[in-house]
Amino acid sequence: MKSKSIFWGAFLLSSGIILLLGNYGLVNIYWENVWKLWPIALILIGARAFVKDPTLRGAMSALGGILLGVSLFSGIFTGVNAVKDSCNFNWNTHTNGKHTVQQINEPFDSTAKVYNFTLDAGAGNFSIGDTSAQLLDGQTESTVGQYTYETEKTDSVRSISVSMQDNGHFHWFGRKNFANRADIHLSTIPLWNIDADLGAAAVQFDLSKYRVANLTMNVGAASVKVKFGDKADSTHLDFDGGASSIELSVPTNSGCRITVDEDALNGTDLVGFEKIDENTYQTSNYASATKKITMDFDIGVSKLKVNRY
Repeated sequence: MKSKSIFWGAFLLSSGIILLLGNYGLVNIYWENVWKLWPIALILIGARAFVKDPTLRGAMSALGGILLGVSLFSGIFTGVNAVKDSCNFNWNTHTNGKHTVQQINEPFDSTAKVYNFTLDAGAGNFSIGDTSAQLLDGQTESTVGQYTYETEKTDSVRSISVSMQDNGHFHWFGRKNFANRADIHLSTIPLWNIDADLGAAAVQFDLSKYRVANLTMNVGAASVKVKFGDKADSTHLDFDGGASSIELSVPTNSGCRITVDEDALNGTDLVGFEKIDENTYQTSNYASATKKITMDFDIGVSKLKVNRY
């Protein structure tokens, strides 16, 4: 099959799926974040001209068609929302859901040895930043469903989870009414295991003041910024994502090793890293550093940038 046919087939297929899901109200899309990924489609389409292998050309055509289809709709909806805001139009006859703001507060607990925090949400804006005198505090805001807050203690393990309960509305033109965010503050005392399961989201995690043992991230088409610190002797990031823009910051005194899935089609910007083999990069001080950060990536068409500070 010709690459051109594959491209247009993937484009039409992805566009049709988006419209079908929208008609049945099965997903929420935060279009402004998806739109930022449109240059990846152009990169794939352009790179295809330099590839001779027909299988790889077909795969790149399919991915380019899918991304272009998604980007086209996200661009249209983002532009329509901008016109609405500038002209003060109100095309919605009903809100997408009840606007709820919830406060989270968990008292400090020094009796546990293992501390787990899970954030499970869909599309929106999510941050971890300011520290807390409590074990955890923060605020959630949503028009797509309420958040549930659960705590559990088993022996020496303390687990806290914040999850968004989706009400099933699909937000085509609802930027003004759409809200879904969670701002979380953690205690700096525990050694944390953090698990973030997010969709098409804008993610800003400043973990530089925290002791983090493990960070697990499962995201969709997301814009992700994470800043690591050197408070823990060993920190591990396990990242599983689709078409994402990923920007990470690591301290210069920490040794860092990065492993990228061999099947990933991505652009990497790893200044200060040495290439060890086809899929592994590490800083020159990795072996001698007393503080180490390791990262494993299973990603699709993504941009990966790691800064040292």
